[in-house]
Amino acid sequence: MKMTRHRSILAIILILALVLGLMAGCSQSPATVAPATAATTTAATSISGESEQTAVVKKVTADEALAILKDQPNAVLLDVRTEAEFAEGHIEGAQQLAVEELLDRTGELPADKSTPIVVYCRSGRRSALAVDQLAGLGYTTLYDLGGINSWPYEVVK
Repeated sequence: MKMTRHRSILAIILILALVLGLMAGCSQSPATVAPATAATTTAATSISGESEQTAVVKKVTADEALAILKDQPNAVLLDVRTEAEFAEGHIEGAQQLAVEELLDRTGELPADKSTPIVVYCRSGRRSALAVDQLAGLGYTTLYDLGGINSWPYEVVK
């Protein structure tokens, strides 16, 4: 019952975030939209059990992601594409966990909610959804790499 309630709350938060994001995107003129390569930081409030925590979500470049993974050995690189996409090619050291399965497979995520997590997908849409879900689960240090399509380095097949 408690887990169902938390998932319902999380679903409502995610839906509101998506709707507000779409509304904000529709109301901006092209001149005010940030370039795709710009790193942006947003804060999201998450509900984990009874306590509230603030998650920092930062959009990062490939070079910034590599630096995070090098400088923070406990950081997790999370590929949120499907198993088939992962098998076609992924960034070395990545853990595959499809965004559609993320909430059902939380046991595969780090127990320490402050663990840095770098998330990527194919084009950037699913990675954005995944960092929102991770923030909702209480993770506080999240990096959105966007899509592997813009990854300038080699991939593992």
